[in-house]
Amino acid sequence: MNRDFTETCHILRKIDGGGEGDVYLAWDSRHSQYIAIKRVKSQVLGGLLEGEILKNLDHPGLPRLIEVFMEKDSVCLAMNYIPGITVKEYIKRHGRVSERQAVLWGIQLCSILCYLHGRNPAVIHCDIKPANLMISKGGTLTLIDFGSAKLGKEGNKRQGTRGYAPPEQMDASGQVDEQSDIYSLGVTLYHMATGNHPAENQWADDRNYGLSNGFVRLLQGCMKSEKKDRLLSAAEVQKRLHRLKVRRFRNRCGAAVLCAAVMISIYIGFAGKKGQPAYTRYLSMAQEEAGKERGKLSGLAVRYFEMAINEQPGRASAYECLLEYFKSVGKEKEGLQVLAEFIEAKEFSAAGKEHLLMTMGEMYLQGKEGDGGYSPDPALAYRYLSMQQKPSGIGQACTEIADILSGGTYKPAELQKVLERFEQKAFSFRQIYFLYRVYGQKGQELKTFKDIDEVQRSLIRKMETKAGNAYDNKTVLREKAAFYERTADRYGLDPWLEAADQYMNVMEREEDRVGIQRKKARMLAEHNRKKEAEKAYGALIRRYPEDPGGYIDYGFYLASEGRKDMAVEMYRRAEQLGGRKDTEFRRLGAILGEGSE
Repeated sequence: MNRDFTETCHILRKIDGGGEGDVYLAWDSRHSQYIAIKRVKSQVLGGLLEGEILKNLDHPGLPRLIEVFMEKDSVCLAMNYIPGITVKEYIKRHGRVSERQAVLWGIQLCSILCYLHGRNPAVIHCDIKPANLMISKGGTLTLIDFGSAKLGKEGNKRQGTRGYAPPEQMDASGQVDEQSDIYSLGVTLYHMATGNHPAENQWADDRNYGLSNGFVRLLQGCMKSEKKDRLLSAAEVQKRLHRLKVRRFRNRCGAAVLCAAVMISIYIGFAGKKGQPAYTRYLSMAQEEAGKERGKLSGLAVRYFEMAINEQPGRASAYECLLEYFKSVGKEKEGLQVLAEFIEAKEFSAAGKEHLLMTMGEMYLQGKEGDGGYSPDPALAYRYLSMQQKPSGIGQACTEIADILSGGTYKPAELQKVLERFEQKAFSFRQIYFLYRVYGQKGQELKTFKDIDEVQRSLIRKMETKAGNAYDNKTVLREKAAFYERTADRYGLDPWLEAADQYMNVMEREEDRVGIQRKKARMLAEHNRKKEAEKAYGALIRRYPEDPGGYIDYGFYLASEGRKDMAVEMYRRAEQLGGRKDTEFRRLGAILGEGSE
């Protein structure tokens, strides 16, 4: 054990846990870097074997072992920290990936397996699955967790994960070798392309996923029950995936042209466009189709946009038009997924792509709330922002922020400088709102440099001036109400009361308005503004006479003021309105000595 290492290593938080042990994020102060520490508690010998395997590996798609040490009855493996998310988490957030993306990731995974299987003795991973594949910042895969790995044909055979492990791995008398990993590779690619956990009837509904025959045949070749019937090696699988990648791109272009030939013959007004270049014509046709289905996604419009892209893949305008179209119909998430197929392909080298990459990066950085929304994903944001060759000032700031938020190493002072640069360049509502949320998320780390409350208060004012539509206006009112509620002890209650009234006026659901009105009455009571609280409770039960919650709240207030008779009356009204199911109703009854039966 390296004593100096353990003394300079500080555990920050747990980032994963499993049957054999836990993984922690730690800070190595000696080398000023984040590291991951895997603590194997149930199988010490297995942990030592994992360390022995990892220390001899050197590949960009594999974790790098830094140190192995013992801690009480556990063996600890310190490795480089890989920020990002697993493929399993990616599918959970975004749904299944396209066949093209599965092929691209499959090629990367095969490269890793070629390296492992080519060693002497060969390293058999024995637990390939989406949960053990990290998508790092640049979009590349890293194969993690060698807790089930074995060397060559010798050593202990480990069980792996049921559903991903081949039959011989589940059989006590079976022999595990390189082809066992090929089976797990096939199941993992199947999971990527379908979004479903493998099941016994895997191919019952493969047509529903639009997978090409070639890709299905490849997966079936990997997933044969008998090893002798499977594809022989990772190199062979990789070669077939490369062929599929090229063929898929060509077929897509060919299908678009064929589709165009059919649609052109029936397209109204097409004759007048014959003189236009194909690229311009397809964009024009896409806009016309989009206009026919206002507010709804038109598959035909999307097809025309894609045809324009295939016609001139070196021009960025069609990509941007396609993304804007998805945004206009509230399908941003789907638009990002479609564009990812083009952008992550080698063929993508569109001139003027900086703005598109910046837009996609910002969208992933900010996320979207409400129906059809998606959570912010700093790792994916960094993936696209870092592709910019000459980022603008705000583009560079966005890239640095995405790097930090996705787990990159940084000092709070550096983050503060980046945020200040970002604020100087921010001009849109979404950018200012994003900055507001980052200060909220990182406030504890930045409070030594800034008065975070004052910074957020200033940003709220900026958001109010930039809100350009009803959605933005509702967003800023919600954030304003939440901010002044949190800071009522500092700024007083009046700013929150004003913000709450404004926010309540734009709420669509009655239950949300009731909730604000109840909170308003409670906060007035908590701040000892009794006359106003009394008035607010009266308004609450008059405005919403069928809501038992208002009577329950008023009952608590009356009880605290020693007005038991009126409190009992409120309790009984709440009971008549079905309040018995409410936990707070029962608590009020206990205070009043009611409802013991």
